[in-house]
Amino acid sequence: MLLRKKKKKRANWRPLTASIGAAFILAAIVLTLIDFANFGGSENLYPAGLRIGGIPVGNLSRAEAEARLEGSFKIPVELNYRGARMQFAPETLGFQLNASQVLDSFESSKGKTLKAELWWQHLWGRVSENKAMNIDLHPNIDETAIRTLIEQEIQPRYDQKAYAPYPLLNTTYFEPGNPGWKIADPEQAAAAILAALTSPTNRQVTLDIVDLPAPSLDPKLLEVALKVIIQNEGFDGIVEIYTQDVGSGEILHMAQQAYQAVPVDIAYSGASTIKIPIAVSVMRHLNGDLPGLAEGWILQMLTKSLNPPADALMKTYLDETLGPLLVTQDMQDLGYQNTFLAGYFADGSPLLQRFTTPANSRGDININPDDYNQTVPSEIGDLLARIYQCSIGAPEEKGLYKGQIGQAACQHIVTVMSQNMMGALIEAGLPPGQAIAHKHGWISDTDGLLHTISDAGIILDGEKTYVEVIFIHSPQQIIFDTGSYLVARLSQCIYNSKHIDNQTAWLGE
Repeated sequence: MLLRKKKKKRANWRPLTASIGAAFILAAIVLTLIDFANFGGSENLYPAGLRIGGIPVGNLSRAEAEARLEGSFKIPVELNYRGARMQFAPETLGFQLNASQVLDSFESSKGKTLKAELWWQHLWGRVSENKAMNIDLHPNIDETAIRTLIEQEIQPRYDQKAYAPYPLLNTTYFEPGNPGWKIADPEQAAAAILAALTSPTNRQVTLDIVDLPAPSLDPKLLEVALKVIIQNEGFDGIVEIYTQDVGSGEILHMAQQAYQAVPVDIAYSGASTIKIPIAVSVMRHLNGDLPGLAEGWILQMLTKSLNPPADALMKTYLDETLGPLLVTQDMQDLGYQNTFLAGYFADGSPLLQRFTTPANSRGDININPDDYNQTVPSEIGDLLARIYQCSIGAPEEKGLYKGQIGQAACQHIVTVMSQNMMGALIEAGLPPGQAIAHKHGWISDTDGLLHTISDAGIILDGEKTYVEVIFIHSPQQIIFDTGSYLVARLSQCIYNSKHIDNQTAWLGE
């Protein structure tokens, strides 16, 4: 009988293995969660390479990052104004930074993602990658505070206003002006300060400053100075002054009677001042080709103020009988309505024509000028300016008769007038050696007394060349020395107004 062998029953380990595996998985999950939780509580929250507002906070704890942010933006902003340094706390400039709030905002938006990336690197034992990341900083900034600081603190304290010269009254001198400076563009300065406030490294601003030159003297102040001189000299007659800068064309023209302003261009007896138009007229009719005889007569007429040479020039080169009227016509061709010569100088010469002009027909002022010979300051002054422009080769419209009188002829007139050196009137108010081409004039009236004195000239001073004409008249007798002293003082004041940095002193002081 055959006996069967019993098979041994094998144990079923599968459920146990599954249970153990599940236990290991669960344990791994628990450990992972614990590690993740522990990692989340770790202070190493911020990855290497992280910057917030340009400030590196990588590998810093939150507390360290917060301290670094706060500290970086508490550094004062330094402003440099033409070398003057000033520092301002950020809060003074309207800057406020809540570092804790900035970090909260960062963590809520990107912190969880970064935390997960760091944990996985930690889980697999990898070194944290140095990923460059710069998070914008959004501080609270009151830009109005910046503008207020500029407008109410910096500009009033540091901007320097430029001052114009002004007269030292009761003298012939002027106080020089002062240059200034200011912030070139306040808006640009505000933008530069704002940029410094938000920069952790560049906390300095050099303000852009523009220099302001001293303004020119106000012509009205020169008028005031001249009026004070007239009053101080006690001259209560008529004083009329005309100046023209030949470069800029700027004109000063004033007149006063008994210390009160009156309309300009009063009709005056031209006396020897009319000899300037005679020289111009002769040059025009000779086309600048001056014979030796005419040259000599012009020299005697303009430097020695002799009348016979003046008559000889008109009779020889203009017209034997109507020479003075040709001079008048030549002046009218230049647009001058108040300048005329109605007869020769020689005693007993007939009045060739009676002229009525805007100046001598005024109803407010009539000083009974000579019926033979009259002019006004603006016309004789403009004529001198034209002669000078012609002498330096200026465009024809600035010269005489569209080039009919050439440069050489005009230069000759200026040269001859420069030889009129008398040491009085306008000339006496100029510094020694100052070149001037001028013609003076005065004449005794029918009462045998001196009532009118005039001087008209070109002060030859390079780019500062100017024309000056001064007429004074009084119904009372004018003592020449007294009248000359007044004209000289006025001349010196005018000269100093044009040479603020190099004024001339009065010789009698």
